[in-house]
Amino acid sequence: MRRIFVCIFIAMTMLGADLTPALAQRSLMGTLYSSGVKAYEKGNYRDALRIFRQCEEMAKTTRHSQGEKAYLLYSVAETLRCTGQLKESEDYYKQVIAVVDALPARQRSYVLVFNGLALLYQAQGKFTEAETLLKQSEESSRKGDPNSAY
Repeated sequence: MRRIFVCIFIAMTMLGADLTPALAQRSLMGTLYSSGVKAYEKGNYRDALRIFRQCEEMAKTTRHSQGEKAYLLYSVAETLRCTGQLKESEDYYKQVIAVVDALPARQRSYVLVFNGLALLYQAQGKFTEAETLLKQSEESSRKGDPNSAY
């Protein structure tokens, strides 16, 4: 009987050893992302972008949901837009749309993405594209998008 407990203890320790660094890295990534959001909210876009890029690197080796991936990519896209890096920002917005498209229907949220991309197109003088996205955003809001209040 004691041998069984020892085997279980060893197995749990080994599993815990594998999980603990992963959980710690995920926690660190969450803390880092929060500090990026705070920097963004204060208008410190360079710092926010640097932090979000660090999160991107960490995300390559950290488990996360597709929804979390979408928010991270959106944060990078929005910060790039605010710093005037419009082409790269547009690329990120398109990545966000692709990630959101792959989510289950009840988890899809386009309002923030469409609004941000519309602002980007407006800054580029692409008013027709901006108007189209704003209409899509409004339609998404009418369909009960959970982020429509933002």
